[in-house]
Amino acid sequence: MNAGKLLVCVSLADVRRRSSHSSELLTQAVLGVELEVIRTTRDRTWHLVRLPDGYGGWVRSWSVVPVSDSELLKWKVGARFHVSARSLALRQEPSRRSMVLCELALGTRVPRVASRGRWVKTTLPDATQGWLERSGLEPVRSPSQTPSSVVKTALRFMGAPYLWGGTTPWGCDCSGLVQSVYSFNGVALPRDAIDQLRATRDCAVDVGAGRFRAGDVLFFGSSLGDISHVAISTGGFSFVHSRGCVRQGSLEKGELGYSHELSRLLRAVARPLEAAKKDVDKKKGLQ
Repeated sequence: MNAGKLLVCVSLADVRRRSSHSSELLTQAVLGVELEVIRTTRDRTWHLVRLPDGYGGWVRSWSVVPVSDSELLKWKVGARFHVSARSLALRQEPSRRSMVLCELALGTRVPRVASRGRWVKTTLPDATQGWLERSGLEPVRSPSQTPSSVVKTALRFMGAPYLWGGTTPWGCDCSGLVQSVYSFNGVALPRDAIDQLRATRDCAVDVGAGRFRAGDVLFFGSSLGDISHVAISTGGFSFVHSRGCVRQGSLEKGELGYSHELSRLLRAVARPLEAAKKDVDKKKGLQ
């Protein structure tokens, strides 16, 4: 029953509305994400947790490990690489012939323990050690936060099946796609589409402009108070969104992925990259 901190120790932890596998999937957390414990079931098989984005729900105890403040700090400081491939196999030995221990999803952060040629050795939160191919990793640097980097990340999700509550290329919903793509590029957005709209009001642009910049976020719904879909612009009238699967969409009749329905439901457009750049510039000015 005690409050505390947890780290996700499996590839992907499902976060559910109630402490049951049959309960609604609210969202997901990749390996290494910090969770705050709110309470635990009496049999200690489920934890009610809060995610870094403020979202809350129930996770199975087998998907997390408790950590002290010092252990949490050590993980945060050490996890200086993230998976840049759609997914990356953690292998027992530095060889493609070696047994796969688990698959890590795009955006998962890990520490580097050692290197051997084109392989990097890492340790997971539960102390499991294994090897990752260097080509599927990138150092976590100060994000460039460019339209091209956002679009590049979004395209890595192409073809992913639609999954309500999903957040990875293994399955995602529309707002999970947007949140994960921007998170990979160093921009924190809320989990749900309506909250993403509220969080980006200060960087809204004119919907009537028609053509939008790559990296803009497009919001669709019957009204501004009833946003039901969200997408990432790839420039012009085109965008990437999760609708059945992650695919290309367009607001221009005759273009690939054109949807008459969505063209009528566009309600707002935001430019989070500009807001993020202003925040960075503001911090630089305070130094």
